[in-house]
Amino acid sequence: MGQQDKRHLPGLIAGAAALMWLPGAWAFQPFTISEIRAEGLERLDVGTVLTYLPLSVGDQLSPQTSRQAMRGLYASGLFEDVRIERDGSALVIFVRERPAIASFEIEGNKKIGGDELKETMKNLGLTEGELFKRELLDGVEQELQRQYFGNGYYDVEIETTVEPLPNNRVDLKINVTEGKVTTIRDINILGNSVYSREELFEVFKLDKTNKWEAFQKSDRYSKQQLGGDLEALSSYYQDSGYLKFEVASVQVQLSPTKEDIYITINVEEGERYKLEESRFSGDTVLSADFLKLFLSTKAGNWFSRKEATESANRIEAALSDVGYAFAEVTPLPEVDEEKKTVTLNYMVEPGKRAYVRRINFSGHGRTHDETLRR
Repeated sequence: MGQQDKRHLPGLIAGAAALMWLPGAWAFQPFTISEIRAEGLERLDVGTVLTYLPLSVGDQLSPQTSRQAMRGLYASGLFEDVRIERDGSALVIFVRERPAIASFEIEGNKKIGGDELKETMKNLGLTEGELFKRELLDGVEQELQRQYFGNGYYDVEIETTVEPLPNNRVDLKINVTEGKVTTIRDINILGNSVYSREELFEVFKLDKTNKWEAFQKSDRYSKQQLGGDLEALSSYYQDSGYLKFEVASVQVQLSPTKEDIYITINVEEGERYKLEESRFSGDTVLSADFLKLFLSTKAGNWFSRKEATESANRIEAALSDVGYAFAEVTPLPEVDEEKKTVTLNYMVEPGKRAYVRRINFSGHGRTHDETLRR
């Protein structure tokens, strides 16, 4: 093979799936770039490619600089595929541009979306004239499905179509078939012995379907509402002395027809604890006797997390009144398992004292600043 033939033999330097250089993997010698060419451009020009290329004529192309070039071009978001080749001392960049979005429509989404969804799509770049990125469209499809599931529509079907058009453009369309809302056939609580099912369901907003109740909405399953109901259930126990109550597990089962949901909640009630005493630690600033005036937690009563939190908030407000605007008070329960009692340790962190440096007034119209300050 002659020297001239060797000079014109293209050598693959880097590709979309070959960003790692291994010793001896390529018959490759670094060279100085005398010319840069771009192939495959449709709407863009060479200048746009050079803007994102961290190389110019006179630079040396090496495994390291070729990787940097590939990363720079892909990071621009303008190209679906990039390939770099050598032609003698010329650097040739082959690209496939991302298509432009000619139109984007979502149809059939009566329960989810509206103008707010359209604005979100626009902010994401899924609108006419923007470059099409498949991962964004997939993300929208997944987010729509998540929202429908969260509102009880488990029978929803979401179909996405991408129609190629001339001049490297595409039409995007999402067709939503919402189906029927999935309702709760039954809610079962296991492990409760202190309170009956009826008592516990008093704190729930979700409820099973009652065929005698017209226009019932409480039987529409919502993951968010179930989370709120479980939090209310925990508070119900923990505010009545059951400090270590926890929801051990939750099973949500969907019927084969996707029309009914069965919820099973396993709870561990634990022991009931009384409050033995309350004390303070940290930099209390104010005297302990004074701080006790703000406590609603009384020795001998059943432990209540709600009362402990409210007491801590009142102490924070009292510290704020004397200049400690960013004080934090944390009630820490110290448990005596043998006596089944709790000592509440209110940890006080006053933070730095805050001072008023300046008072500004706005919107006071013709009223003089001096009048407002008086």
